[in-house]
Amino acid sequence: MIALALLCLPYATPATFPIQDLGAIEKTLKRTADKAGFDNGGYDAAKALANIQTEKAMEIRLEYYDKRLDTYRGVYLRDWFYSGMLKAQSVEETELLAKFAANKKASPLLRLLCIQALGRCPGPVKAKPLMHKNLLKCKDKDLFLAFQRAVGNAYTEGRIVLSGWRKKNPDSEVLDLLRSGAGIGLLSLRELTTEDRKLLLTKGKEATSKNDRAEILRGLAARGDFNPEELLPVIEAALRTEHTGLRAAAIEACLKKEIGFSVPHFIEALAREVASEGNRFVVDYGNTLMQLTGLKLGRNPEVWERWWENQGEEWLENGAKPTRGSMARPEEETKATLFGIPIHSNRVVFAVDGSGSMNDPFGAGTAAEGARNELEKLLNLLPENSLFDVIVIEREMISGLGKLSENSSKNKEKALELIDRCEFSQASALFDAMESLQTGWNADTIVLIGDGGSSWGKHQYPGHLLEGLQLLQTRYGTRIHCVAIGKAAKVRFLSSLSELSGGTMVEPKG
Repeated sequence: MIALALLCLPYATPATFPIQDLGAIEKTLKRTADKAGFDNGGYDAAKALANIQTEKAMEIRLEYYDKRLDTYRGVYLRDWFYSGMLKAQSVEETELLAKFAANKKASPLLRLLCIQALGRCPGPVKAKPLMHKNLLKCKDKDLFLAFQRAVGNAYTEGRIVLSGWRKKNPDSEVLDLLRSGAGIGLLSLRELTTEDRKLLLTKGKEATSKNDRAEILRGLAARGDFNPEELLPVIEAALRTEHTGLRAAAIEACLKKEIGFSVPHFIEALAREVASEGNRFVVDYGNTLMQLTGLKLGRNPEVWERWWENQGEEWLENGAKPTRGSMARPEEETKATLFGIPIHSNRVVFAVDGSGSMNDPFGAGTAAEGARNELEKLLNLLPENSLFDVIVIEREMISGLGKLSENSSKNKEKALELIDRCEFSQASALFDAMESLQTGWNADTIVLIGDGGSSWGKHQYPGHLLEGLQLLQTRYGTRIHCVAIGKAAKVRFLSSLSELSGGTMVEPKG
């Protein structure tokens, strides 16, 4: 009888859901504004819809996206809608995506995802709806950059249908868009003109936005048609800034291209960082020098300066390749660790999951208590001039100190009190919090403590989370360490997240 009753529930399980019945799917999605509707087939309907590639299916997912921005577990439905957008195969589907991307009445998030889908889906897209004036003259910089990237990808893949677009020279119209601003759209092109190469190299050094410069430098280093000599001036300019994303991009470019003759620039950068009492980049520059040269000279700029003065020229003449052997022992690692992760930063945010998983058993207490105890021990080891904050990720991000603050006794107590009074029972908007911390907190390191789950905000599916966070990493360079804690921790996702930035993931057992 129980089994029969379950079968009578509308779309109670994926097995009973009418997979291709768009009428039934739409009817079910109309009822998903609350818990009952979500649990009673709503999730299965959104999942089934993601695998249907028709014009009508695209209409449904685009119509319901904004209607599920703030409803019960709406992020689960919306991520299935986005998955369906990414699979668009026909010109009718992509035309709908372009229409919503240009619609100023749609939410900025839906417009952004439509643009990203146009750049990644396999379907052809007509130039006329794609190159809409609302996108060409978009004031929102993030949307415009996404538009440039999407058009660049689609143009390179030959998916833009130029016929029927009443322009005298449609290819020039597209290329002019890609060249506008910092020229980021050009990075997608397989071949670049001499002038476009010059533009990107110039913008990589001089663009107004340092985030744009970081993205350009990483993009140039990823290509095979820019030699190390061309990249060195861009790298040198990046090393002379205090921008985390630019400096991280310079390191990545030199290691990727094995640019040995960049060594003197890294020695100078290391000396500047030590003089300014830096932390993360003292370690990063020292490690880069050791990787480029093969010499374990540690992180003391004076040692590197003596080596360069005495042997640098000979090393360059011999090919500027890593040398076997060791001339000195590197300094010991820091004693300031959190769950075994060395914290090489004096501008760090500790982000604690605010969901119920932090009430899971951990050692003699809960995961939240374990995190609090580790944080207290770490803060007592960090220098007083270190800047830190502790935040809890719920639907909104709750900050213990409101901004990066000195590691004083008063601030430590106040920050830890946030964890003490948190009930850990809320939905968590992981992506939104990580985005906010990278764009507005001026931290060079984030330590994420939790199970890696997300049940609110912009995304919850790990693949979509990583897509957005990878772009942020490209522009901001924030290092992310992850502590996987909780009975159902998403270890694979947290490991991938930490790898994006050269961070560390640990899974303490309590």
